[in-house]
Amino acid sequence: MRFSLFLTVFVTLYSLLHFYAYLKIRAAFSSSKIFLLFLVLFMAFMVFCPIIVRVLERDGMERLPEILAHVGFTWMGFIFLFICSAFVLDLIRMLLSFSAWVFNKTSGTRGFSPKTLFYVAATITLVIGSYAYFEALHITTEHITI
Repeated sequence: MRFSLFLTVFVTLYSLLHFYAYLKIRAAFSSSKIFLLFLVLFMAFMVFCPIIVRVLERDGMERLPEILAHVGFTWMGFIFLFICSAFVLDLIRMLLSFSAWVFNKTSGTRGFSPKTLFYVAATITLVIGSYAYFEALHITTEHITI
């Protein structure tokens, strides 16, 4: 019962993160329906990738779960960073819009386009994610004497 509750919460929350990212991508680009369909299928696969990895490991497979885990968990890190940066940018945008509304300022409050916000969030994600990935390749143990 506890594990099914955990899986339900995990899949729900992780799906909501992907849905938020999907909305950001769809707002930023006027993509074709085919591209959006492939994006939805890719994101659905990534949502269930950690579960697929566990099932394949339990069945005794080694190489495929290792590859899927590497791809799936790297994606999980990148999507988390993207959501965090996009959410902060959305909060800043809403704060600027609210302050313009409070002070009755209409000039200079056009805001940023969804494409600009997407590119800023994606750039932040790629910079931080790339740094984290290369740091993770060089993990060392340090002994500290107190």
